[in-house]
Amino acid sequence: MDKLLAALAALTGQDTLALTADGAAPDGIVETINELAGELTTLRTAQETHSAFLEGIRGPLALEADAPLSVAQGAILALVERAGQTDEMKQRLDTLVLESETRKKQEVIDRLQANGKLPDAMLEWANGQDSAALTAYEKVAQPIVPIDQINRGDLTERSDAVALTADQSKILSMVGVTDPEAQKAAVNS
Repeated sequence: MDKLLAALAALTGQDTLALTADGAAPDGIVETINELAGELTTLRTAQETHSAFLEGIRGPLALEADAPLSVAQGAILALVERAGQTDEMKQRLDTLVLESETRKKQEVIDRLQANGKLPDAMLEWANGQDSAALTAYEKVAQPIVPIDQINRGDLTERSDAVALTADQSKILSMVGVTDPEAQKAAVNS
């Protein structure tokens, strides 16, 4: 009985525990033991949950069957770190994809303009499209802008120009064209 009383004393936080002369427990000890019984039920449930949790994560984390909670925590923290690195890599990849798309789009716009298929008035529209849409447009678009400027300085009098007849000169004079060069230009055009 002494061992039982010593165990109950340790459990209830007492130095010693002794029964009264008539065999009754000291005041408050029974209530304390009943409270501890309720706490033991809660502790057992928590221990079962803890054990089930560890068993459930050991496989997916590739841990040994007897790996303690601290090892599982380390493995989870390592996964969190890797996930952070994955997010950073995804951001880098997204940036590279955006830069590539911007470059491709500008190349298509430049080609369209060089080939006369995209006038300046359509640049705002083109900048709102992606490279795939612009490439599709490029395949079907016809040139609508002169590719080269027409050099009007090279226009010279045609070598097959014919001299005015007297009738032509008379008619041009009647309509007010009296300058011989203007008359010549009117007939040869």
